[in-house]
Amino acid sequence: MKYLLIGMLLLAGCAPTLREEPLIGRAFTPTTKVEILDALPEDRRFVEIAAITAQADQESVDAIVDRAMATGADAVVFGPPYRYGDVAILFAGGNIGGHLAGSINTVPLTRIHARLIKYLP
Repeated sequence: MKYLLIGMLLLAGCAPTLREEPLIGRAFTPTTKVEILDALPEDRRFVEIAAITAQADQESVDAIVDRAMATGADAVVFGPPYRYGDVAILFAGGNIGGHLAGSINTVPLTRIHARLIKYLP
């Protein structure tokens, strides 16, 4: 049983899950680089292509940047991380006197929002 739990946890951490919400129905040519911003630009006109929500970790940030380039975005605007819940992780130990020994740890889960934008001429 403990190997099943460990395997499930390892599989869950393999690839970031991005929840993308397209904001326009127009397609753009993919780009080779994007700007990383922490606020919407005030000095340039733009259109928002999509909103993405993902786990707040480096793999998700990299996946969002890759997705932005694939959609033709010129910039990614990252919002601050926010806590959305907790996950309980079970650590199975062994059988001691007929009882399963182990522990439960609670880990906070954080997510980030990102907006993919395309600059207008």
